[in-house]
Amino acid sequence: MHETTATAEVSQQLPDGAPRFTERRAAAYFEVSAETLRMWRRAHTGPRYFKLGRLIRYALSDLVEWRDRHSTATTTFPADLVRFADECLQSVPGSWARCAEITQAYAAWCGRPEILRIPEALVDLLVSRGFKQSRSRRDDRGKQSRTWEGLSLRSAQPSAESGE
Repeated sequence: MHETTATAEVSQQLPDGAPRFTERRAAAYFEVSAETLRMWRRAHTGPRYFKLGRLIRYALSDLVEWRDRHSTATTTFPADLVRFADECLQSVPGSWARCAEITQAYAAWCGRPEILRIPEALVDLLVSRGFKQSRSRRDDRGKQSRTWEGLSLRSAQPSAESGE
């Protein structure tokens, strides 16, 4: 019966013949809400998807690949990301940090100014530490931005030039 339901949910085929799943079915596959899938899409951290007009579809192979890649990422993280998080980020209840600020801090920390987005493994690390990403903060221009709730950048260390 479960396979019949899954087959009914997969109503169309991708050009390569692979089944495509609705957002609801993909969410059920991961045992998360459709809203969680939407959040992953907005944060560019979820599985690959296809947009057909206004419809979102997922290929089963992409869901499986993403699940396999992230099932190990929750237990093992690159040492440099763990060190960055330990040295530069801190948990402060009630505070928040903009994703752009964390990205800039990470790029400066590792000396790679070309980094424009938070690495996916850092997102996974922050989620594993209980931080939640939100899209509710507005910047000075009124533009909505993504933030991490309960997270703060540590104060910058005094530089040798400042004489402190």
